[in-house]
Amino acid sequence: MDSLSKVFTIILAVALCLMFPLYDHLYKADLISYNYVYNETVSFVDHVRDQGQLTPDMYNTFVEKIHLTGRFYKVELEHYAKRVAPEYTDPSDINSFTGDISTHFEGYYTSDILDVLFVNNESIPVR
Repeated sequence: MDSLSKVFTIILAVALCLMFPLYDHLYKADLISYNYVYNETVSFVDHVRDQGQLTPDMYNTFVEKIHLTGRFYKVELEHYAKRVAPEYTDPSDINSFTGDISTHFEGYYTSDILDVLFVNNESIPVR
């Protein structure tokens, strides 16, 4: 019985000596991939914000860069447009302005944005 526990202890020690470095390597690889995708996303968002528009080339380049990690990502896009409108008691009478202004946001999401970017879905990259 004593020799069985020694064998088990040796097998467990060898397994742990092999598993921990593997786990540590995979953890670091995930961390590097996360940081790479995060930096590319920040760069993409900043570029779109600076340009004031999103082009198909910008989107395709971003998707290609994040797929260089070998992982699959679902890219979700959102755009909110702020709309401001004066309030009237009678919309047909310009003199009925109440002095109030209503504000609302219109949201556009991935499918809406991609439909405008890629007409007829001809160039949407499928990965």
